[in-house]
Amino acid sequence: MKWWWFTPVALVPLLFAKKASASSGPPKLGPAQQRIADAVVAEAQRQGVDPRIALAYTEIESNFKNVTNGISYGPLQVNAKFYNGPASDLMGPIGIREGVRILKTYLAAANGDPELGRVMYLCGIAGSKDPTKCSEATKTRVRNKWRSIAPKWGL
Repeated sequence: MKWWWFTPVALVPLLFAKKASASSGPPKLGPAQQRIADAVVAEAQRQGVDPRIALAYTEIESNFKNVTNGISYGPLQVNAKFYNGPASDLMGPIGIREGVRILKTYLAAANGDPELGRVMYLCGIAGSKDPTKCSEATKTRVRNKWRSIAPKWGL
């Protein structure tokens, strides 16, 4: 077990803020965003995923907001075609559960590399390897965004 498994959920962002510089620490969250962040941390811990990675992905996907673009839903922007149920389910705790499950799958496929996992999260496993499914420009954009966000979470 990792030390963060025993950390109260509300303290997690504070702990990670100490690892980063004051100017680049985790974002200041409003009450609704903090509830989403707390739910992401709890689900990541439940599934054995590093909460910092789940929080960084959530910041990139939705900035800790429960949003949809009509294709992807919830804080982790789960694509509805990969969920066997109503898309509206993904706007709540089910969306966080499914997003962390997908994240865990891609991290495993990427041998724990969160940057490659991030590319897979956007492009899929096949797309991360096949330029006809996910362009190099898209992969570069995803990697650059990851590299700008990850240090704020101590990654």
